[in-house]
Amino acid sequence: MERCAATAGRVFIAEENGAVAGFVGVLARVVPEPDEGQAYAYVSDLVVLSAYRRRGVGRALLERAEAYARGAGARTLRVGVLVKNEAVGRPYRRIGFNDYTIQMLKPRR
Repeated sequence: MERCAATAGRVFIAEENGAVAGFVGVLARVVPEPDEGQAYAYVSDLVVLSAYRRRGVGRALLERAEAYARGAGARTLRVGVLVKNEAVGRPYRRIGFNDYTIQMLKPRR
């Protein structure tokens, strides 16, 4: 919550019939590392409970996060997805996200 406050972030909750269906956290003004260019917005969390999936809840939450970030002056919106989690990456690509970086990892033994 401290990082959310420091970056003009917000958490938006989706409800259906009074029950929480999911939420999205968006950090509206992330200051980049020196070689990364300009500030950006970042979707830190997107959760849709299993009973509400495949109903457009995630898309609606992302659209709300994007609208908030745009209103806060962000020109780009980023989200992190693990490479091996292709099922999660597909919906982001369908709404216009593109691959930006690949972070390499080598386990130490």
